Amino acid sequence: MPLGTLCVIDHEPRELSAAQIRALEGIARQVVTQLELRRVSARLAVALEKINLIEELIPICSYCKAIRNDEGYWSSVEAFIKQHSDVAFTHGVCESCIEKHFPEVAEAMRKQDACSP
Repeated sequence: MPLGTLCVIDHEPRELSAAQIRALEGIARQVVTQLELRRVSARLAVALEKINLIEELIPICSYCKAIRNDEGYWSSVEAFIKQHSDVAFTHGVCESCIEKHFPEVAEAMRKQDACSP
């Protein structure tokens, strides 16, 4: 990131007055504020790009829920989201999927719930 220097130069050495020192300090604060605004603005622009991507029509397979990218390649929802954000994932199995795909586990869970006080 390019940075610069603010200097006060004269042909002969002088002492700055209190007002001049305050003015230079004010300019320094303005520079710091502008640098911070530039940083925040850049982060907001990236966030807006991500929001615009998510707002677009996303082609998703109605069976496996894979997502097709602009090049026509299919990937998981997790891979798509990771590619376009800083999201981390945890995984679990919802009650409906446990019932559908693991009925014996669902039955054991129901029995355990019935025995619990």
